[in-house]
Parts: sequence; structure tokens; C-alpha cells
Amino acid sequence: MVKDQYNTPCMKKISKPLFIQFIAVALGAFFMLLAVLLYARAQEWLRDGKEAASIAFDDLNGAVNYFKKQDFEKADFLFRSAGQIFAEAEKKWLLKPIETHWQGAYAQSAYQLLETGKALTRIGQQMTELIQSVQKIPQQFIRQNTAGSKPEITILLKEAAKKLKSIQKSVEMMEISFKKIAPQALPEEWQEKRNQGEQAIEFLKIMLASAGKIDTSILKLLGSPLPHRYLVLFQNRYEVRATGGFIGSYAIVDVNDGTIKKIDFKDVYSSDGQLREVLPPPPGLSSIARRYTMRDANYSPDFPTSAKKIMWFLEHSRGPSVDTVITIDQTVIEELLRITGPIPLGKWGLSISADSFNALFSYFIESKVISAGNPKEILGNLIPVLKIRLLANKNYSAFLRSLKNLIESGHIQAYSNDSGAEELWKLARADGQLLSVPEKTDFLAVIDTSISGNKSDRFIKTTLQHTTIIETKAPPVDHLVIDRQHTWQESDVDPIDTLWKKFGAGKLDRETLIDILGRGANKDFMRIYVPKGSELSDVQGVDLKTVRVYEELGYTVFSFQWPAIPAGKKAQVSLDYELPFALDPTVGENSTFVFQKQAGVEGQTLEKIVTAGEGVVIKKAYPKPSVQEENEVIQQVSVKGNWFSVTALSRE
Repeated sequence: MVKDQYNTPCMKKISKPLFIQFIAVALGAFFMLLAVLLYARAQEWLRDGKEAASIAFDDLNGAVNYFKKQDFEKADFLFRSAGQIFAEAEKKWLLKPIETHWQGAYAQSAYQLLETGKALTRIGQQMTELIQSVQKIPQQFIRQNTAGSKPEITILLKEAAKKLKSIQKSVEMMEISFKKIAPQALPEEWQEKRNQGEQAIEFLKIMLASAGKIDTSILKLLGSPLPHRYLVLFQNRYEVRATGGFIGSYAIVDVNDGTIKKIDFKDVYSSDGQLREVLPPPPGLSSIARRYTMRDANYSPDFPTSAKKIMWFLEHSRGPSVDTVITIDQTVIEELLRITGPIPLGKWGLSISADSFNALFSYFIESKVISAGNPKEILGNLIPVLKIRLLANKNYSAFLRSLKNLIESGHIQAYSNDSGAEELWKLARADGQLLSVPEKTDFLAVIDTSISGNKSDRFIKTTLQHTTIIETKAPPVDHLVIDRQHTWQESDVDPIDTLWKKFGAGKLDRETLIDILGRGANKDFMRIYVPKGSELSDVQGVDLKTVRVYEELGYTVFSFQWPAIPAGKKAQVSLDYELPFALDPTVGENSTFVFQKQAGVEGQTLEKIVTAGEGVVIKKAYPKPSVQEENEVIQQVSVKGNWFSVTALSRE
């Protein structure tokens, strides 16, 4: 199945809540269409009602604009005003004697246009009422989880579901009225507009049906009608893994009727100690692990695949079954601390802020100076306080902006074993699936797996240069150059020494601790996902014999271990491979490239180059290239999320 691979976080920015955006677009398009149709026959059909119709549609368009701005009070007022005017216009029209030329299809069509306009005003009113009721849900969630109020959030959602069904019925009635408008009653030039009207109604129906499914899924995620159990994984992106980072600890969270009933923190090593099955580790991890366990189970870059594996390991390690898996990393905690401000943890005389969290967290985890039995104790004490602060904070817009950015960059991912809830994660762009692309589309995903046993990935800067050479009668050839630099400097020791002097480091000596926290050599196992059927022809920087080539998740994969990179040094690997398809510019085939960013990874830059061989000319490229010549374009991007480019080609 081919997904909408370009409809990804970095390719489509959403400035308003998706539900409101869908409604506004659909209603706005339909209102404008109906206004045009009504104006086209207003003089003939409505006579004295022409002015009233004009005012009514002005109100409708104004209501839609306020709806887009989320000023639902003004939108509701204008929707009601338009409805009253339509009713008056209909009354005047029906009281007038019907002349001969009004008989038949013309009179019926005029009446149905008015009925459609009235139906639209009802839908608009119902939509605003629905959104206003949905807006109460966040406040109710906060009250339930702070003040201990009655669990009414699920009641609000169920009421919203009823309103949604009422809107669906109104849309069905509007569709019936619209279809009764006779095509011959419209000017010939508006026939296509009528078809567009039918499409707009169909879009509304699909959108509302999707909204109904979303409502049901949200209820399940809130623990209604049955309690919902979450597994929240805390990943350390300084020790990078396929889905973002090494799993050091996790929490089991129980939610019932919108209320968080329980949060239970666990150390992953404690769970792995309960695993009875002995499974061999996957390629790359065999150099650092003798067994495959939950802490290494986020091996696949496709998050649903990894999440299912993690759930299996949890259950087979005497843990509970869960309904939903969510991953977060330290970047999420940092962003939340920017919203809440510093949080004091009196037990250790600490105040944790967005700027100090990473240094403190990494130091205490590795040195184990807090508790030898539970090195994640600081996280277990921080999260409950952070939760209270967030729920008490009224800066919802800042929280939503941060949440959106964190999801786009892969710092938050989610998977549910319920298909409806999983569709909701897809809609939110939090599903973390490896993208599927259409035929004849170039694809690249570079997946790092740390095998250093230290946190040196924090200091790794990666530059990717991806060149596609296009010939007239041969498959394109890709040349990929990867530069990795270990940027550790002696000044990075200073914050570690400050903590060392204050807390000590348990059984670790200073030099060992510094190596663990970033100075140590970086070792990486890399997997490169390219179009299925691509043929590797050359590798530089590692021995070609050590490169494993196989197929996985619909792609060809090149995997190999990087040479160790000491602090202050860098290394380079390059690969040449031929794509499994040819492009024919004479039939409009362009060069399309999709890059999928690894979840949680930062500090990457990408340079995309398309070079035209003999007989091929480059016309233009999107996004706008930094360099464009007749036979070459160069695009440069600091990788924040998934990215794509299209280069238009022609023959000489």
C-alpha cells in the first residue's frame, strides 16, 4: 500500500487544529460555491429576495472566516443570522404568485437551493456548538487529574459524538436537497461548479465519518469503556538507537475514564533480569550483547515493528500486557521544563531546569550516586512533579506548539494495538512508521545504532551528501557520502567536574566517568535503507566484504560497522549504488527523492545534488535550490524532520 508519503510533518505544516482546519476548508469551499450558484439565478429566482440572499451569504462567509479564526461565538451568531434571512427569503418567495416560466425544474431548483442554504446554516451552528463543547475537554482533564473532580471527560466526549451524528444527518439532508437542483436550471458555465458542489459534500461526509472514528479512539485512549494501560519508554538519544535512543527505564501508566490512576516506574535492567527466553541479538548488537532483551528491542526503525517487539519482551519478563506504547527522550523533558520552569527536588538539594536536566540526568544515571539499586530514581521523582506543574499551567498554546514540534522531529512516537487508536497516531504524525513511497521514487533513511557503551552520540555531527546522476537510457546512479565528526572538546569536562566535586561518582573514577559521558570513542552500526532492488557497486571507508546487503520493510538495506571515531576526530564512508528503475523525461518522469529522518537524532545536515548526464536537461527543482545550473542542482537542508525534493527533467 502506498502512503501519502509527502504528507509528513516537515512537508505539510498545520497551523490550526486538524479537525477545525478540515471543517473550515470543506464548509468554506461549499459556501462560496453555493453563493455563486445562487447569485447566478438570484434575479430570476428570488426577485425581491435577491438582497436578502446576498446578505445571508455575506453572513455565511463571515461565519466561516470566524470559524477559521476559532472565534466560535461570532461564527455562531452569523450562522444563526444567515439562517433567519434564508427563512425570510423562502417565505417571501413562496407567497409570490408563480409565473409560467417558473414551473417545473426551475421552481423546484430554486426551492432546493434555499433548502441547501438553510441546511448549511444548521450545519454551521452544529459545528460551532460541537467545537465549543470539545474545547471544555482539556480543562476537565486537568480538573480530574489535579482537583480530583468527577470523571466527566468521557461524558463530554460521548455528548460530542451525539452532536457529530446529528451533523452527519444534516449533511445527508443537504445532499438530498442539492441533488434535486436540476442541471438544466443552471447556466451552462456553472455545470462544473455543480459537480464541485457534490465533491464538497462528499468531502464533508468523509471528514465527519473520520471524526466519528477519532472520537471513539480518543475514548479508548482515555480509558472508556475499559481502562487503558500505557507503556511509556524513556529513551536516551545520547546513545542513539533506531527509534531514537537506548531504553533505560520505563513507566506503566493506568488511565480510567480520563483519570491517571497509577504511574509505576521501572528500570529496564530489572525487567530484563526476569526474561527466561534466550534469544540471539540482531546484527550489530551482537558485539555488545549476548542476549536479545527489552532494552535493545527498539531495533527496527519502523516504530510499530519495534513497539510490538517491546510489548512481547515486557510480557515475557513477567511484566503486564499493555494497550499503547509511547516513547519519549530527554528532549521532551527539556521542552516541558521550559514551560513549567525549574522544579526543585529537595531530597537531593537540586533544582532541575531545561538547561541543567541533561547534565544532571546523565551524570546521576551513569555514576549511580543516587541509589545503587535504582539509578533512575531521579526520573521517578521528577515526573510526578512535572505532571502536576503541567496540568496547572494554563499556557496551552505553548504546550501544543512544543508537542507538535516534538512529534515532527521524532522525539515522541506512539503505537496502539487497537487499529482505531493507531489510525489516530497516524493522523497526529506520531506513528513513526517507515515511509512507503511510489514507484520510481528515490528513498534514503540512515539509521544509526550506538555500540560504544557511552553517550558520545551527543557530540556526533553528521553530514550527508546524496548525489543522483541521471542518464538518458540507464538507471540513475546514487553516490552517498557520509561524514561523522566527534566534536568533544576539553571544555565539555567542566560541567562534569562541577558535579563530581559536589556529589562524587560512586565506584567510578573521574576519567572513566568522563569517557562514559561523551569523551569516549564513538562506535556505530549503520543501516542504510534505499529503493528495493538497488545494486551496491562500491564502498569506501569500510571493507566492502563487511557490508551486508538484504531486504527489509520493502527496501534494500546496506549495513556495516563504522570504524571507531575518537574525540576530536572524524571519519567518512561513501557508497555507490544503481537504482532499480530508469527515468524517461519525455513522458514527464521527474527525479523525486524522499529522506526519512531517524527519530530523535539531531545535528544532521543533508546536501542533495541532482546531476543530469548527456541528453538530459534540468528545468527546475523544488524546494528552491541553493545552486541551479543547466545540468546540476544543489539543495541544502538542516535536517529537522522528513524531507523531499522534486527535480523536473526534459530531454535536450
